Amino acid sequence: MLGRALLWVSEKQKIQELITEGRFTRPVVKRFVAGDDLESAIEAIKDLNSRGIGGILDLLGEGVADAAGAQA
Repeated sequence: MLGRALLWVSEKQKIQELITEGRFTRPVVKRFVAGDDLESAIEAIKDLNSRGIGGILDLLGEGVADAAGAQA
């Protein structure tokens, strides 16, 4: 049930905007999400590396569109 709810939420652009731009949620997103695309994520990792901080990138979503795909 939670999985279905998360899949539903992930498809809603307005909810994404509320989370990524919200007054209280924006700092959390900025801290834990390196970017919306590969190029911005790589730039964020380079910035961390230049300050002696390591980082790991993980592609979220990977094109999963339904619960069956998530189970696979």
